[in-house]
Amino acid sequence: TPYWIFLLSIWVAFRTNAFTVRTRSSHHVSFRSSTKYERNEEASSDSIMRHRNVSDSTQKVSSSPSLTASRKSLQPPPLFTSDPNDDIFRKIRRSHWPDSVEHWLTANGITRFLSDTLVVLGMPAVLKEYPGALDSFIDLTRKTTKISYGTHHSQFIDLIENTSSSSDGVVVFVHGGAWGSGLPWMYRLCTLPFLEQQNKTVAVIGYRTYPDTDLSGQISDVSMAIGKLADQRPDLLSNDGSISALVGHSSGAHISLLHLLDAAKEEIMQSSTTYIPIQQFVALSGIYDIAAHYEHEKGRGVDQISPMRVACGPVLNEASAAYRLECIYADTKSA
Repeated sequence: TPYWIFLLSIWVAFRTNAFTVRTRSSHHVSFRSSTKYERNEEASSDSIMRHRNVSDSTQKVSSSPSLTASRKSLQPPPLFTSDPNDDIFRKIRRSHWPDSVEHWLTANGITRFLSDTLVVLGMPAVLKEYPGALDSFIDLTRKTTKISYGTHHSQFIDLIENTSSSSDGVVVFVHGGAWGSGLPWMYRLCTLPFLEQQNKTVAVIGYRTYPDTDLSGQISDVSMAIGKLADQRPDLLSNDGSISALVGHSSGAHISLLHLLDAAKEEIMQSSTTYIPIQQFVALSGIYDIAAHYEHEKGRGVDQISPMRVACGPVLNEASAAYRLECIYADTKSA
């Protein structure tokens, strides 16, 4: 049994790109319909890009030249033979399992479990490369306080404070994980520059991931967490009651940006806001055009097992930051 679990873990890892496979950018090739990356879709790209019947100005978003150009400019992945050292890995990743199996793995949280487990299994390699990482991680753990902001076990904040001196503000960090995995402790070492170089307290937000909730629930979790932090630790806020910075990585950057857009919309439409003000926003490797990225995932053959399709759906264009911004603009013009 452990042998089959190991094989399944490896397969899921490369299907979800849990490991970074080396590629050579000079080996991009034209994408042919005969390749095994081709997927049988129940809906065409046009049906995926449809959106609700809103104002005329927002209707233009799904067919805007910028979105169309971005999808056409997406480079297909290299052939699995582009680098001889990658052959075995690409063969595993391009295996064509039935979509129903991939859906079941994602919908039942097995993809999330395997992705998080593989991070743990990769820790020895990190420690080999960075021998001092373990001591730093243990030291940060001693400085960490857990603050719950909801009833779900994932709704908590890892608050890491510099105990040697008073804090000069707080940085809120939203972890990544493709909307379907990731935990705050995995990003604990990322807090070191804020603590040591800027003397900031860092709040790493844990939030529900798919299948426990979808994108809207994750945005709500981030908003709730920031509100809870401000209520429970007002001493960490700046003099004007603001947070020094909101930092998001990967899907966390996307979630954080949509949180900011919700706050901006409320302030514009109501001339006030219940959201906590934020001085700076830093997005690390974020994904903002969800529909275009779905086309990219289709090209890599991971579109059915990736949580993005179901967490950000059913209308992927509406999950894009550009679409949300266009909607805010349309609402302000009609108000």
